[in-house]
Amino acid sequence: MRALTDSGEDITFDESTRPGLAALLSLFALMQNKTPDAVAHEYARIRGLCQFKVDLATCLIEYLSPFRNAYLMNMSDPGHIESVLAEGSRTARQIAQSNLEHLHMCTNMPVLQLLHQRLTLKFAINYAA
Repeated sequence: MRALTDSGEDITFDESTRPGLAALLSLFALMQNKTPDAVAHEYARIRGLCQFKVDLATCLIEYLSPFRNAYLMNMSDPGHIESVLAEGSRTARQIAQSNLEHLHMCTNMPVLQLLHQRLTLKFAINYAA
């Protein structure tokens, strides 16, 4: 297993001199809800760079498994994707209808008339320029 960790075997978090290792420490720290310095200190004391890379790979696999499983489930059932899209479309249509009704109530003007006036005004401004 290989991962860019700059030169050296020691584990320290230093973004300026060891950006590769700092990136890996930051990634591992994020998934473990720790600070990069805490992860570096833990592996420098006990485990070493090789074990750090193995543990990082294991942690990545565990962290990303739910996303991978959801992706595989969705890709195996196109009907599910279609139903989610249809539900989203229905929800968007309901929100748009409510907004149009509110606009009509506030302006006391049918929405199509408002749209026509706006398009006519926009055309007139563009035509005059």
